[in-house]
Amino acid sequence: MSKTFDQNVEKAQVLVAGIKKNFAEVEKYGIRMENLAKLEEESAKALAMIKEVEEMREIVSLKLQAANAQLESVKGSYAEIRQAIRLNYPQEQWARFGLMDKR
Repeated sequence: MSKTFDQNVEKAQVLVAGIKKNFAEVEKYGIRMENLAKLEEESAKALAMIKEVEEMREIVSLKLQAANAQLESVKGSYAEIRQAIRLNYPQEQWARFGLMDKR
């Protein structure tokens, strides 16, 4: 979880806890228990959402690694086949095999 995200959620949670302990003092300023409950709920939802995002990032990271490994395989196979064409045919004929290299 990002540090900024974590800090903001933690600030909200600490604020709610502090206000609940001293609710009688701040009630006169228009702060209601409903507001605190809503902030608690929003904080919990934000944490759940960022956890889901982190899980998705891990999945994406693993898939990216697999895709990169597959690309390396493709590049290796391409290089082998390309080299076979280049070594066994004159440059003028390379295009007929789909090889557009000039060198």
